[in-house]
This record gives sequence, structure tokens and C-alpha cells, in this order.
Amino acid sequence: MQAIKGKVLIVEDEVLVAVNYKDCLEALGYSCQLAHKVQDAYHFIKNNDYLFVLCDHDLPDGNGLQLIQKTAELKPDIKFIYMTAATSTVLRKAKNEKQICSVLTKPVKERTIIQIINELDIKPNTNFKRFIGPVERQMLLEIHKDGGKEKNNG
Repeated sequence: MQAIKGKVLIVEDEVLVAVNYKDCLEALGYSCQLAHKVQDAYHFIKNNDYLFVLCDHDLPDGNGLQLIQKTAELKPDIKFIYMTAATSTVLRKAKNEKQICSVLTKPVKERTIIQIINELDIKPNTNFKRFIGPVERQMLLEIHKDGGKEKNNG
């Protein structure tokens, strides 16, 4: 069993296409979550940390650019791989969004997604929040410096 490389959100309204992307990314070692609407994707992004988002343009309740603009203040560092079969105007707008690290024209083949992920060299965020601070850490070290054995003075 290989280690999980990171958590990915796939935003795609066509269920079979989304599942194909999920299978492809999971085979590469990513943990994937699916969203089929802007509203659902926003909720997931708000409540989770993702390594990147694989995002379609046309969605039932809006488009991927609206999702990106909505999440820009909330999570400005999140990266999007954007997919669209839309017009050149949409492509130009997508290329101007700073959170989009790659724009792919649909239909997108699995090998193209793999190639883009490898080229982007997307790495997990290692800035984890501390569960305990330095004072609490020192207290725990003091408590356990004798190996957890209490001396009996009796």
C-alpha cells in the first residue's frame, strides 16, 4: 500500500468523467473527493485542505471561474488545474487567474493530467499547525523525563 500524496478535489458535473479522473489520481496515490456543483465544491474547499483542485468550467450552478473567485480570499494558495471545452474568451480569462496553474482543453486524457501534475511538481503543504505549543511541550518532556516511572517515596 502506497502512502497518500495528498488530498485532491475534483469538480466535474459529468459523473463518469469525474470517476475516471478519480480513478486516475488515486492510482497515482492521491486521495480524492468529488463535487458536481460550485456550491458543493466551495463547501468542501472551505472545510478541507487540498493539494490542488481539478476543476471543470461548466457546472450546473455556475462555472469554475466563479468558484475560483469565490475561494480566492478564503484560500489564496490553493492551486487549480482548470479544464474547459469553452471558447477562447474563457480560456484567456482562465489564464489570467493566479490560482490556476494549468488550463487544459477538454476532452482531457488521463496521461495529460498525469503529465501536468508531474510538470507542476505539486508538493504537499508541510506547514502543519501545532497541536501543542512550546510551553506545553516542555511540560510534557519534564513529566516524562524519567521514562514515565514515578519514584515511590514510601
